[in-house]
Amino acid sequence: MKKIGLLFASLLLFCTGNVQGQELNEVFFQPERRGLFEDVSLGIGLHYNYLAGDLRSLSHEEDDLDFGFGVQLCKQISPSIELGFEYFGDKVSGSDPTGYGDPYKFNVETDFTMSTILAKFYINRLQEHFGIHPKANYYLRGGLSYLDYEYQLSGREDPFLPMEEHTYGLNHSFTTWAYTIGIGMEKYISDRFFLDLSISAHISNDDFLDGDPTINLGPNDGNDVIVSSKIGISYRLGSNRETGFKWYNSYVEDKEKMMGLESQIADHASKLKSLNSDVKALKMKRAWVDSDGDGVHDADDLEPNSRTGAMVNFQGIEIPEGSDGIMAFNPVFFKFDMSTLEEKFHEQLAAVAIYMKDNPDANIILVGHADKTGSDEYNEDLSKRRVAEVQRLLVEGFGISGDRFTLDWKGETQQISTFDNINRRVDFVVK
Repeated sequence: MKKIGLLFASLLLFCTGNVQGQELNEVFFQPERRGLFEDVSLGIGLHYNYLAGDLRSLSHEEDDLDFGFGVQLCKQISPSIELGFEYFGDKVSGSDPTGYGDPYKFNVETDFTMSTILAKFYINRLQEHFGIHPKANYYLRGGLSYLDYEYQLSGREDPFLPMEEHTYGLNHSFTTWAYTIGIGMEKYISDRFFLDLSISAHISNDDFLDGDPTINLGPNDGNDVIVSSKIGISYRLGSNRETGFKWYNSYVEDKEKMMGLESQIADHASKLKSLNSDVKALKMKRAWVDSDGDGVHDADDLEPNSRTGAMVNFQGIEIPEGSDGIMAFNPVFFKFDMSTLEEKFHEQLAAVAIYMKDNPDANIILVGHADKTGSDEYNEDLSKRRVAEVQRLLVEGFGISGDRFTLDWKGETQQISTFDNINRRVDFVVK
């Protein structure tokens, strides 16, 4: 029995290690703290109990069915592991063994109570990311039980059949340990209730559950077993039942979010492609007129008499040689503490991209800024991430070479407005 206890303890430690790793995964996908009573269930059950020993239940037609009631309190600590306590009992009965003569035709009735510390291992919850929100859980169960019982032997044909050379006589009480193994299924009814069906074997550490009427013919083999089949109903405590471990698969929601994000990206890419096509179609439809030959249509040229060979921006304004450049485009602005650009500013990026494609020798300095909220170091890093995001969109969304951009970031050092939303920007400087 000591070996069995050590085996159970080792299994429990192994499962606990797996749970810790699984909790890290859950923190990544679903960061929330669970209260003491979250994922706790309280259940009641009707047990049919079968005795398997030297005397066995249902050995003869007149043998009765043995039923009893039990309660169970469990806490699920991960999608695949639940720990708990179970208490049940009543009586089991059996009759004489096969192969023995008239002196051993006995009946036995054993009143018992069983207190079990148990663990459930849900085999259908090992690969959450492949599934959906479950409506049934299938589990293996194991545990260690404390068994308190009293047997009563009587003659099956002769109620006063004498018992010779029996150490404990026709009636005796015992306490012992038993280990428990079994299988079961839980079926969803609602967020509050579920059915619990199981069958388990409680293997005792002695041979007197059946009274052992053949004790003078053989040794104590310690193999008496109570097999208990249960149908029960459980109630889930706590307020967060919808996202509790029992019926909630966090990977489903994460997958749906990822699919939604992928759909948004695809839709965004389609809109950018359509916008690029519309701009190209508009340029093709408009008759090309460039009087000063600077590469800018006369309708867009703010300096219609540019010098021959002069570098100009997309509006035809000459860029002086040797200068650090001019801001030829409107800035794009960012939300507070964000480095991702809102979709409404992508049209401005399209204008920059069109200019750079029409002027292959032009390069642009991207200058990032932040407002004064936060430390200098943080705002400098934030402005750096903003220019990197703008460069990424121009490269990946519009096919502009990354070598044509110079990245610069100023943090909070160049405030141009008392309104913080104006200071959270990236400027475009043509050089």
